[in-house]
Amino acid sequence: MTVEGRADVSRSLQNVGLGATLALPWQALGQVAAVTSRDDVQGRGSKMFFAIDQQALRSGYGVRVGMAERHYRDLGAGPTEVPYRREQAFNYRYIVNESGSLGLTAASIQAYDGGTINTSSLSYTLRVGERGSLTFGASHVNGTTASTIFTASLTLPLDSGKIVTASATRSSNQIDAYASVAQPIAGLTGTGWRALAGSRTNQAFAEGGVYHQAGNIYLAADASTSRQAQNVRLNAQGALVWIDDGMYAARRLQDSYALVEVKGYGDVGVGFQSGSLTRTDSDGRTLLTRLTPYQSNYVRLNANDLPFSAEIDNIEQITVPAWRSGVKVVFPVRSGRGALLRLAFEDGQPAVAGATVRIVGDDKEFFVARRGEAFVTGLQPSNRVQLSWKGKTCTFEVNLPPSLPDDIPRVGPLICVGVPR
Repeated sequence: MTVEGRADVSRSLQNVGLGATLALPWQALGQVAAVTSRDDVQGRGSKMFFAIDQQALRSGYGVRVGMAERHYRDLGAGPTEVPYRREQAFNYRYIVNESGSLGLTAASIQAYDGGTINTSSLSYTLRVGERGSLTFGASHVNGTTASTIFTASLTLPLDSGKIVTASATRSSNQIDAYASVAQPIAGLTGTGWRALAGSRTNQAFAEGGVYHQAGNIYLAADASTSRQAQNVRLNAQGALVWIDDGMYAARRLQDSYALVEVKGYGDVGVGFQSGSLTRTDSDGRTLLTRLTPYQSNYVRLNANDLPFSAEIDNIEQITVPAWRSGVKVVFPVRSGRGALLRLAFEDGQPAVAGATVRIVGDDKEFFVARRGEAFVTGLQPSNRVQLSWKGKTCTFEVNLPPSLPDDIPRVGPLICVGVPR
């Protein structure tokens, strides 16, 4: 069982509520909630909510009931806005076979001053081909007026990524119908489009649009025409973020974001959860968007984009940003090249296994292995290296030969003077 509470407070209205969600027998889920409010004008009021939801492989149903007193108010409600006395809804689905399913819904709203409105609908969906669907439906509404609506709709996803749809709706005095084809934007960048034509309120109409996502800029153009009006809409979206003394371009920001730094390493893929969403610039920085606020986001580097010589403790870090705010995520990378050093004492024999080696000015230590060999990383073209054994130390120069960044040179033998075996 999960229990949650909520409180809303304004100068003239306050409400507080408590709810619970619990598992019921036969794979059902139950919900119950109660809210009470106090308004300076309307006084006190309360609202109750109950629900049961059950979903199985072939069938499922849901029941929801809500009741409110006349003086109950939600935060933001207008001074003359009156809640519904009672709201109730029921839905049921049943999979007839592998290619068809049946759906039934019914709902009722009882107002304090406007009577009762009842709606009911029945639908049947057939599978068309591998991924397409054809749905037939009928809906009936009664209250102050009554009407019945019949619908049919077809959706066909094509192998090329295009989606073809067609729909027809018939009411008592008119038929609305349209057909459309659309090519969504595939991936993080690209171009998409749509075209639609049909009849609405007994008048012909047509619509179309072109959409392009280029890096951090989204561009869109839509046009529609009918006998009564012609419209053109142009849209451009993007964002500029000033963070950590730098300006960064990004897609439209609706969630949280992070400035990710892998200092000195450009063109490294950065993403979260899975997959790369952006790449670092020449300074090793990039702005990662679409993070979830107040939750753990696993910011991850693409290890394949880092050179072999780069040392990093972890390619993944967890960050929890605030809503629509930015955080800085730094991946400390130890730069330089790696080399296999062959070390020997003054007697000409290999250095003792277990001795430690470090670069002067660097705290990281490396151990000497068999045959006096030590693999040392973080080396520059010229280095001073120190070996320690039994409290004694010696220092020697290590100069790396020219080679490709990911090559592992072998250097030595290097003689350690002043350290006894």
